[in-house]
Amino acid sequence: MGAESAPKKVIGDTSDLRGFTSTYWVFPETESAVVVLTNASNANGDSSNVVAQVLTQALFNMKPTINYLSVALEMRTHSLAQWQHALVERTAHRCSGTKSKHPLAYEGEYSNSDLQMTLTIKSLPLTGPGPNEPFKMKMQINGLEQQIFELYHYHHDSRTFLPKSSEECLREGLEMYIPSWKSFNIEFGRFAAEQFHSVHWRLDPDERVEAHTFYRLVDFF
Repeated sequence: MGAESAPKKVIGDTSDLRGFTSTYWVFPETESAVVVLTNASNANGDSSNVVAQVLTQALFNMKPTINYLSVALEMRTHSLAQWQHALVERTAHRCSGTKSKHPLAYEGEYSNSDLQMTLTIKSLPLTGPGPNEPFKMKMQINGLEQQIFELYHYHHDSRTFLPKSSEECLREGLEMYIPSWKSFNIEFGRFAAEQFHSVHWRLDPDERVEAHTFYRLVDFF
């Protein structure tokens, strides 16, 4: 932006929280500012930053004039490509035809003291059972009603809560996991005495960061 215009001093920040993005730029020389808040997600690109550039370009008549509609469309295309890539990778790594163990083997509370996080796993009956799995499961985080996820059989003893669409993913606030399909999977481990005793979950989409392990608490059923 402004490659053919005089340079301007600017102080600002661009950031995001769950459900919205924000950008503010202050121009000391003209005692002016551009402030943008959007109810959007960085999973679709930084919309507040793009809007701020549109306003700044108009405010200072910067040249050359950039068509930001095409910029926004390109960002959206990139976002959709990330989601499609996650779906392709998920399918490519899945072993088809594997079966689940009895639902009671999975049910229980699993805790990670470092994260101060507890996962409650329960099974739910299906109205129309499939050939490999007559039940589905739900995972609740720290007993919070707004933190309940349905878990579906991925393969072997792994479950997934990958939403059905990118739009659903954004509505549920899971956009931070889109870069890595593995973050949507939890894997049960340490099977003994007809129960699993640990859960592994890659909370960070950065694959250089190892998965966190949650250990079974005393049975509560």
